[in-house]
Amino acid sequence: MNANNFGMTRDKRLAFLDFENDPDLWVCIYTGAGGDLKERAQNYESFLQRRNHPNPLMTPGLLTKPVIAAVNGFAHGGFEEALSCDIIIAADHANFRLPEPLRGFLPGAGMFWLPRSIPYKKAMGILLTARAVTAQEAYDLGLVSEVVPLKDLMETATKWANDILELAPLAVKSLKHFINLGMEMPLHGALQLNSSAWVDNTEDAREGPKAFVEKRKPVWKGR
Repeated sequence: MNANNFGMTRDKRLAFLDFENDPDLWVCIYTGAGGDLKERAQNYESFLQRRNHPNPLMTPGLLTKPVIAAVNGFAHGGFEEALSCDIIIAADHANFRLPEPLRGFLPGAGMFWLPRSIPYKKAMGILLTARAVTAQEAYDLGLVSEVVPLKDLMETATKWANDILELAPLAVKSLKHFINLGMEMPLHGALQLNSSAWVDNTEDAREGPKAFVEKRKPVWKGR
């Protein structure tokens, strides 16, 4: 079980920062093995220290590379983190829940991510009842990109990651940046963003057309 405690929070932060800063890593597959609330119940002061180690996954703009959530069971305490990922692949027995109000506190980032991810009334129905959502329902709502049997979960997530790796890495980073930025803007303003300028003069922008003309697979350098 992944203890939802200070140590886990610190280690996750360091792991995500290592991923972001490693030039050889371009996609993250994030999965878990459950969680518990023992520290919150038994050592609340230690639990509160987690605030000194904010999760990069839930810090807008900090992770510039794609993150795929592979949900293999009950994403209850982990639903917020799954919502913060760019793509969610779920095992068919998985379910999702923001149960914090049942324990007397708020679902933090989840109450802001969910209404941005699905229609408002659907989000409020989930938030105000703290009910669980099945993997199929999450797929139907548009929260989940694909639902597969548990035995195929990591293979499927890896396939999605490999599909992303076929693309120019700087183009992928730019896509993530400008999509997230544009989602917070009116359409007219988003269309004025000079997004292509980020990649137009890169080596990869020259390599792509060259590989097409030469009928070969491009060799991306990430620069």
